[in-house]
Amino acid sequence: MIRVARGPALEGFEQRARKWEDDYQAAKDLDQGLTVSVFWGRIRSHIQDDAGQLFQVCHGKCAFCESHMAHVSSPHVEHYRPKSKFPELAFKWDNWLLSCGRCNDKKWAHFPDCNNEPCLINPVEDDPEAHIEFIGYVPMPRTKRGDETIRLIQLDRSPLEEERSWWLACVNGLLVICVSSDIQEIRREARLLLIWSMQDEAPYAAMTRCYLREKAPRLASPLHPHPHVVAHEPIQRIQQLVDDLAINLERLE
Repeated sequence: MIRVARGPALEGFEQRARKWEDDYQAAKDLDQGLTVSVFWGRIRSHIQDDAGQLFQVCHGKCAFCESHMAHVSSPHVEHYRPKSKFPELAFKWDNWLLSCGRCNDKKWAHFPDCNNEPCLINPVEDDPEAHIEFIGYVPMPRTKRGDETIRLIQLDRSPLEEERSWWLACVNGLLVICVSSDIQEIRREARLLLIWSMQDEAPYAAMTRCYLREKAPRLASPLHPHPHVVAHEPIQRIQQLVDDLAINLERLE
């Protein structure tokens, strides 16, 4: 989990949100048993553009587990403070995050409290890396809130750990290429892709940053920030380079 810069909503969001709130109240007047969760399901198709904005600012990643949506499930607008407990916040942009279906399903139902603040880390308002670190691909708590967040959304669940393990193997492959390739251009490309892998848009950036701070501290913590790396289909290119490395290693005699 990394910091998320949610930014402003799309133009006209406040008007749309007021209409959703008014429509919900009108529907509830007719059906006292209507819950905001049921009503949310009715208007889900109406929020697609606003959900698309969240998708962009979150780089297509779950705000909690950092998986790219295509890798684990379809995206969901997630309510940081659950709408079942805070219905008045259901249509507030500042309460919306992007979540994968797995984290959304696993997420807390009662929104527990830790010393008068939410146990669940808010990636917009909190610095997640101050609460959770990684040993290899395994998330480890630095604080009680970090421990509760790992438990609440099961950041250590098996399918997710398999994805992180695979990605860490790719990062390891890039490190090997950087120090072993006979082709200078390939070494340079691998270095740039390692820098890209620490950027916000890369999958599992928090884990990668922790790992590279240990394995390549000068690269991970330079005296001056690296220029932003723009790469074309970087995940596919990383996988191609690592696959080529594996083939070359098999040919060693």
